[in-house]
Amino acid sequence: MSAARRRLLILSFAATVLLLGAPVAATSEGPVSVDPADGAELDEAPAAVTFTFDEPVSDPAYASVIVDGHPVTLPAGDPIVDGGRVVVDLSGVETAGRDWLVAYRVPAQSGVLDGSTRFSVPTAEVNDEPIAQGVQEDESVWGTPWPWAGVVALVLVLAVVLARGGRRERNAR
Repeated sequence: MSAARRRLLILSFAATVLLLGAPVAATSEGPVSVDPADGAELDEAPAAVTFTFDEPVSDPAYASVIVDGHPVTLPAGDPIVDGGRVVVDLSGVETAGRDWLVAYRVPAQSGVLDGSTRFSVPTAEVNDEPIAQGVQEDESVWGTPWPWAGVVALVLVLAVVLARGGRRERNAR
């Protein structure tokens, strides 16, 4: 095997190890406080949920809200980012229910932070409306393992081709 092919083989192997071994994002311990607190029982749904972090966070921040197992649209739009805080505005949410889950995802200095908090409103009616039909989920290609499997397969094929090419050179001599 020639020196150039050997180097290419080593570089492709190293790239594969880096791609497969690198974490998607560094994570922090999460928020230092959440208002309302995780597991809180409230008399009524809050106007907002605030996540406070021990480091600055930045836009774009994303949030999702699920009430009694049903996804809820946020009329106020994306969360508000203010220094080390992310505020998910729940004003205008017309869905009532007992069990609430508010999840967030936001860039920070240490990487992408994500997590959630749960709280309940025991006096509320249970939201047992059927989930709307035809709601499409984000079907990003990179969210599935298949593109990554394709990248690994491509690198392995390249490695085999390079290794066989080196054998042919030796056999030809």
